[in-house]
Amino acid sequence: GKTPDGAELPASFKEPTFAEMTFKGENRQYDRIEGDITLADALQEEGRGMKRKPRKDEDEDVEETEELVEQRRADTAAAFGGVLNSLASPVGGAARAAYDEAQTMSMLQSLTVAETDVAKVVPERIYSLAWHPSPDKLVVAAGDKWGRVGFFAPDAEDEASAVTLFAPHTRPVCCLAFDANDSGKLYSTSYDNTVRCLDAGAMRFTDVFSGDEDMHLCYTALMLGSDKTLYAAYNHGELGVVDLRIGDGQHDLAQTLQLHERKISHVAVHPTATHTLATASNDGTVVVWDARKMRRASDALGTFSHGRAATSAFFSPITGERLLTTSYDDLVRVIELPGGGAKIPEEEDEQDKIMRKIRHDNQTGRWLTNFRATWDPKNDNTFVIGSMKQPRGVDFFTGGATPRKWTNVRMTGEFFTTVSSLNAFHPVLDVVAGGNSSGKVSIWR
Repeated sequence: GKTPDGAELPASFKEPTFAEMTFKGENRQYDRIEGDITLADALQEEGRGMKRKPRKDEDEDVEETEELVEQRRADTAAAFGGVLNSLASPVGGAARAAYDEAQTMSMLQSLTVAETDVAKVVPERIYSLAWHPSPDKLVVAAGDKWGRVGFFAPDAEDEASAVTLFAPHTRPVCCLAFDANDSGKLYSTSYDNTVRCLDAGAMRFTDVFSGDEDMHLCYTALMLGSDKTLYAAYNHGELGVVDLRIGDGQHDLAQTLQLHERKISHVAVHPTATHTLATASNDGTVVVWDARKMRRASDALGTFSHGRAATSAFFSPITGERLLTTSYDDLVRVIELPGGGAKIPEEEDEQDKIMRKIRHDNQTGRWLTNFRATWDPKNDNTFVIGSMKQPRGVDFFTGGATPRKWTNVRMTGEFFTTVSSLNAFHPVLDVVAGGNSSGKVSIWR
């Protein structure tokens, strides 16, 4: 295993189990939060001023009344909700007019991290990362190990408002996704088997889904078009289906399907053929499905075996004709899926002809969040993944004019000093965010 900075653990180290853990402090409560939560109630004031240095108030020695604290929390929440609600979503498609490899290489090689673009956004290890889609103001959200969701606005006018922190969950926030149809809404998924929606207009975290607390929710994928479906990946290989069209409040599982033998670590929906899904599992497989005919494991359209646990599988964002997977077998695979996976060869020799295997150190160990190679949402030809190499940096890959030609652009920087396990391209701008296991977010631009 590795420490948060990537160093080797001592031979005597033993990973604690949940049964052995003790929880201290109000931010490590174990009991799940039920029902809707207002932004003011979810606000964590420790987030104020977390950007570049500890906050120091001139009046820090003045004793505050409960009324003053409540008013300040309400004002902070209202200001945050107003800003988020005012940001416009991009108009039209975010895709580039045409992919240009030389232009993309030049863009990637120009990216740098400034000292002021590194922030402590959440207190603990980052499990999820998502950009707000607005081109007018940079806002990135990060979810941490103990249910907090932090927002980093690197260009905020004052230090205190650069980071805003909320606690809508009590267990790791494993997935964050802004609503493509309403960027004032952010969906968050937690191991506590809840999905919440931060609704900036309503000034609250609404309870979208709350399942059995004994079920360990690992990841979700949302379809927010006319079908409005949520796919929930579980620890014992089940995939839950939630129909969001039924009712206006909390929703229930419509069905639970046993699709894998072990944990489903990731689920993705095809960008154009939304009935097509991909699941990545600790059983060492990535499987493509037709949701209309998905009832049992034998209904798979195709199965790709990986040497060890698969940690993610993403369809390419424009056409969906490529599947990008990451695995503990130290490979990143780019699989060509013409027709969206309707005809996938069964034999491994034939499958090898439609994929590019890229050697990459994915041994993140116990302390670091698993790597997930992630597409640039603006084209089908560029992706990013964290790196274990020294000096610290991130690995970009671009090309793919043919299935087997991908060029690695490794970027390092003076102010980029840790392993960035999760990385995400901005949906519109040539900007990339990375999150590490101590709660820091770094922005490349």
